[in-house]
Amino acid sequence: MGYAADEVIGSSNRKFFADPEEPERIMEMVLRDGMLKNYRTAVLNNDRKPVQISLSASLLKDSEGVPIGTVRVSRDITKEVELEARIKEERDNLNLIFDSMVDGIYIVSKDYEIEFMNKVLIGEFGDRVGTICYKVFHDREEPCPLCKNQEVMNGETVHWEWNSGRRNRTYDLIETPLKNIDGTISKLTIFRDITERKRAEEKLLRVSRDREEIFQALGNAVIIIDPEFNILDANRPVMAATGMSAKELTGRKCYEIAHRTTEPPENCPAKKLMASKDYKPVENDMEALGGIFLVSCTPVIEDGDLVKIIHTMTDITERKRAEEKLEKKIEELRRFNEMTVERELKMVELKKEINSLLRGVGKEPRYRILEEIDTGTSE
Repeated sequence: MGYAADEVIGSSNRKFFADPEEPERIMEMVLRDGMLKNYRTAVLNNDRKPVQISLSASLLKDSEGVPIGTVRVSRDITKEVELEARIKEERDNLNLIFDSMVDGIYIVSKDYEIEFMNKVLIGEFGDRVGTICYKVFHDREEPCPLCKNQEVMNGETVHWEWNSGRRNRTYDLIETPLKNIDGTISKLTIFRDITERKRAEEKLLRVSRDREEIFQALGNAVIIIDPEFNILDANRPVMAATGMSAKELTGRKCYEIAHRTTEPPENCPAKKLMASKDYKPVENDMEALGGIFLVSCTPVIEDGDLVKIIHTMTDITERKRAEEKLEKKIEELRRFNEMTVERELKMVELKKEINSLLRGVGKEPRYRILEEIDTGTSE
């Protein structure tokens, strides 16, 4: 403080305080409570400049117990107060940053008391600073089983998801230790509302599941291959036809499975599709898997590049056999018709000869020959 003993002894202590009324307030507190501990106030040093002190005092009594004064111990905490002020300024600036964020932010003590909430979180849950977190967020009377407070207080940063049943929202949480001025640890939590993302993920999952169910339920054998002819997926009819599981088929070359060859056959529609470069669907009749199939290849394009080919095989073995049988019957009928017409023509010629012979002996012709012989009819 810079004072000599003779400058202090016998002087009113009012002149040593920045606020002249402070001594009376201190005395009132000591008289009321019997003591004062770590009371912060400002005094003036010998240069009349303010100094921040921490003051402790106890009541001094005479032999009869009558208060006659106080015994005081003070400590210069100016640097500590200045440091706290700077920390507070930084914390205030941090809080301003928190308030400008689109994510919810809150700070909670080791005893679960909410110390800070930013505007986003206040907008969702109301201003609940000073209340207990598990009551606010979980409507519980005790810490929730999933609480990460202990891990964070032990110095860990925890990343997890929390579903608020009360609000029907899902949050991505990052919880990390935050050291306070007094050395204690609080928990800083960042709430990111990912409800819409989770709903989109669930919808995508449902669509993917539906697609897989439809893919597997198709009556035709379908495989999905990449531009190198590697099988990426196969449905149940393919597995039934090959006797292999989807896992066993995946990664194999399609022509190895379908044609038992080491390279694609010459009339492979997938090969034609890739060679055409215009990536239009191609289909061919092909022998494969012990039968005849109508094979259709449809390209899957991403950003102008061919990434997959949907290879659909429709078993037309029975149809082809029926067509071959029909062709055979038609050929037999044609040949029979030719034989019939030829026989009919010979009969006409024979009748003409008989009629001619009869005329030669002066008799009437026996047969009437129609001129429309080209129709194959006669009487």
